[in-house]
Amino acid sequence: MIIKLFWYLIYFLSPLIPIISIYIGNPSKYSDPLMGVTMIFAVCAFVWLGFEFILSSRVKFVEKYFGMDKMYRFHSIMAVVSLILAFIHSQVVEFLVEIGLEGQIGEISLIMFGIIGGLALLFIIDSILLKIKPLAYLKEYFSQYMLFKHEKQVLLHNLTAIAYTILFIHVLLTPPLQGSKFSITVFTVYYLVDMFFYGYHKIIKKNKLKKNMFIVNEIIKESNTMYTLQLVPENGQIFSYNPGQFGFLKLFSEIGIEEHPFSISSDPLNTDYISFTIKELGDFTSKIKSVKPGDKAMVDAPYGRYSYLNFPDEENTVLISGGVGITPALSMLRYMRKKEKNRNVILMWGVKSPEELICLDEFKDMLNEMENFHFVPVISKSDSWEGEKGRIDKERIKRILELYGFSINTSGFYVCGPPSMAKSVILALKDIGVSSDKIHFERFSM
Repeated sequence: MIIKLFWYLIYFLSPLIPIISIYIGNPSKYSDPLMGVTMIFAVCAFVWLGFEFILSSRVKFVEKYFGMDKMYRFHSIMAVVSLILAFIHSQVVEFLVEIGLEGQIGEISLIMFGIIGGLALLFIIDSILLKIKPLAYLKEYFSQYMLFKHEKQVLLHNLTAIAYTILFIHVLLTPPLQGSKFSITVFTVYYLVDMFFYGYHKIIKKNKLKKNMFIVNEIIKESNTMYTLQLVPENGQIFSYNPGQFGFLKLFSEIGIEEHPFSISSDPLNTDYISFTIKELGDFTSKIKSVKPGDKAMVDAPYGRYSYLNFPDEENTVLISGGVGITPALSMLRYMRKKEKNRNVILMWGVKSPEELICLDEFKDMLNEMENFHFVPVISKSDSWEGEKGRIDKERIKRILELYGFSINTSGFYVCGPPSMAKSVILALKDIGVSSDKIHFERFSM
């Protein structure tokens, strides 16, 4: 908690140095409250827009405390906040002083950020904007065109580096910086640090990952729509990871070389291969079945805090999965089977039909070997199913916990599944009294 607070302070106090540098150079100008406030808005917008490049560069020394999904969501929120501050600044300055060349350059940058950011909120990020029906319809309509497909939008998003460079030029040309070498130096350092992280992520890191390539060893058809890719390392060594973590997978095959996040379904004690269990859902995943043994792959991992090993104070583990959300639970259960056979654990797995239940033989073996493991599949659409039917709701969760003697005070709850399912389960857990710090989840819709 202290480390998280430290990073938050670093982030939100980061504009102070450039603000002070500008004020020192022009104390009389910024004695006017309105000018002072708009200057603060401008600096915060510049600094926080720059930090967007750091947030999106997957810096592990920060990510390990927050989780990648939370960093990405913070990234999208602060992008909107920064653009609002920049827009307010531009309108106020236009009212107070005559706009010159530097102002026109700033407006170009703001327009670029606005267009690219708006497209990202619609076509890259699972944002709250999509709850607005007309916008959701627009996404569905335009997604059929190549320019608006996810991979093209990711490439287009790189233009933010150009927009930020234009913004930096705008800042250097503004009158407050013209007479202050100190201010110019401060803003230049901020810009160079931001661009270093961007360049490291886009160029240096990708070149380093090429030395850590994998080869597709086997493609296992788990069901009509789910496949497991087993990858063996080219250099004979697999990176360290915790069960439940995920990685960004890039396949060099007929399906293209797009990069997508997937949970690792193997366990870290398996040193022969890593595996990803993937369901056909979108343009990319629908082509998984065409991957062939021998195809090469690149994995950027591990990421995320979705692992019971990160919360050692939890005596019991409750895994609540929906559909393909079983993959991180598989990794944790496989690890427990080898390392902690006596751990108290419940797996509630909601699917539409029995045909979607994969790895049943493996679960039967776990039940035989792990006396405190309880497997509860829940089928929502089947007349012939004799087990739990319906959805994983508050009453069902409460009843199953009582049946196996699990206390909500000593248990950790790990939720993974489709967004609507995960949201309803999290609300149900809170309704039965589970504290937020005992509910763990990661949300990705990429």
